[in-house]
Parts: sequence; C-alpha cells; structure tokens
Amino acid sequence: MKIGTYLQEIIKLYFGILPVHIATIFSALFLQGWYIEPMHMLHHISFPVNDIKKSTEFYTAVLAPLGYRCVFKSEKFVGYGVEKNKDKFALVQKDEGTIAPGNGFHLAFSANSLADVDNFFKLAIKNGGKSNGEPGPRPDYGPNYYATFIIDPDGYHIEAVINTPPES
Repeated sequence: MKIGTYLQEIIKLYFGILPVHIATIFSALFLQGWYIEPMHMLHHISFPVNDIKKSTEFYTAVLAPLGYRCVFKSEKFVGYGVEKNKDKFALVQKDEGTIAPGNGFHLAFSANSLADVDNFFKLAIKNGGKSNGEPGPRPDYGPNYYATFIIDPDGYHIEAVINTPPES
C-alpha cells in the first residue's frame, strides 16, 4: 500500500471522512470567515544603545547561530529578524546615553538546538558580552529548558533558550 493511500485510510478511520472532505470543510469555513488567525503577542522590541556600531557588531554575531539576521539598517537603527524589513528586535542609537533596565528584565531569544545556545554564548563573550550564566540545563525552569544568560555591552540582560524535548 502506498504511503498516501495508507494516510488516507488512517484519516478515514479516525475522522470517518476522507482527507479531501476535510480540505473541503476547511476551505468552506475559511471562505465564510470561520477561522482563527494566528496571534502574535509582540510585534517587535527595541533597545536604545550608546554605540550603534558596537551593538550592531555584537548582535549580528550572537544572533547568527539562532537564524536571525539584519533585515533593516539605517544610520541610527538596525533591525533583526528573518524576513527583509520585518524586524522583530531592533537597536536604536540614543545620543543622550542609555540606562539598561536592572535585574528582573531580560529578553530571551529562541534557539533551535543546544549547539545554537552554546554558540550564542561563545560569540557573545568573544564580542564583548559578559556571562550571567553559562549554557546548560535549567531544571528549575522545566525538564527540557537549556539556556545561557548574557549581559550585552550596554548592560541589557539577554538569553538564548531551547525548551523542547530532545529528539530521539
């Protein structure tokens, strides 16, 4: 039996209808406006920085292993994300100086693997960040929580984290 036929049989047994009927039902609901759009809690976040060049070098290096890149850049603004002109994290040059929030505030970046977290840490230290917690498991945060904590050159507390069960 072909895999496609096999999957159709499983869906038919489980739902009592063929996959083509499921697609028809969902298409009808979509056309009627009966669907839930994905929600995103945050659109973006910006950090004011003292030296845009230094901060750009730091974040370009540390975000690369996580799959994020510079997607927008101007003289006093740099945005990071995955799609051009759709930044999710931004740096903004402030001439009057900045004061990073104190303990209790931090920004956690999602990682795809333990190695990504480890590389984030290594590159952060290499590019002027300070360790606030080396990469490793954080059982107090959950059984699969693996993270590292960094203080960036402006004093912001950042984290790289993966919180998924290991692949078997």
